[in-house]
Amino acid sequence: ASLCKMDAAIILNTLQSLDDNTLAAIMSAMLTGKPELAPALVSLAIPDLTYAPSKALEERRCTGHIKKTSMGMGMGSIDCPELSSVFGCDVL
Repeated sequence: ASLCKMDAAIILNTLQSLDDNTLAAIMSAMLTGKPELAPALVSLAIPDLTYAPSKALEERRCTGHIKKTSMGMGMGSIDCPELSSVFGCDVL
């Protein structure tokens, strides 16, 4: 068992030393060869590593009012004093 752990540590250190493009290519090839790993990797990476943690979205709420909409562009701006002070503009 300790030999397997040592081998895994060597593999991990080697992978971490690679540049991003090479590592991404290796991971892509690995998932192509073993697609059953994808759900487990996604559940590990999302949302905590890829997106903002849900805790931050649930506990930190701001309010404002719709200031302007553009149906043609499919967007609008929200006037929120708290976020305007942080970002220096309205929220889109």
